[in-house]
Amino acid sequence: MKETKFQADLVAKLKAGGAYTFNVHGHAMQASGWPDLQVYSPVWTGHLELKVGRNKAAPLQNARIRELRRRGVFAFVLWETGVLQDHEGKGHGVLDLEQTGFEILQQLKRLS
Repeated sequence: MKETKFQADLVAKLKAGGAYTFNVHGHAMQASGWPDLQVYSPVWTGHLELKVGRNKAAPLQNARIRELRRRGVFAFVLWETGVLQDHEGKGHGVLDLEQTGFEILQQLKRLS
């Protein structure tokens, strides 16, 4: 699966689950390393760097996630397999991405 399809599928589910999402990728004023997706909902709000296959978060992406987390903001790397990791690669659990968007948001809340 390509990252664009993974992101499109996830965004569609999250929006159907009541979340507002913002994709920061490709913005002319985007700061390097910023996570791919910002998610805002009453259930869970945070940042997700999406990865597929053998891709890994770049050092700058991990640094950005670390800085967000240090400030009390939920920020993770989310793999297409559902694995949720922090900037150090420490696992925080596995999301069932086959669930509805609302259920995914509930899972994120529980694992954050």
